[in-house]
Amino acid sequence: MDEMRRRWYLPEEEGGLPLTVKRTYIREALHAVIIYPSGKGRRKFNPDLLEPIWREE
Repeated sequence: MDEMRRRWYLPEEEGGLPLTVKRTYIREALHAVIIYPSGKGRRKFNPDLLEPIWREE
């Protein structure tokens, strides 16, 4: 797992994982993502308003 984490954050040209591989891993791990409303008007992105629903094995 440590090797996967290291490669996740490395740039692709330095041996990191390509974006397509990262998307595949995320697609397999998540069942859904709940996005809570941020209020009216334009707001900055707030990751606290996202709730990942992980797949159960």
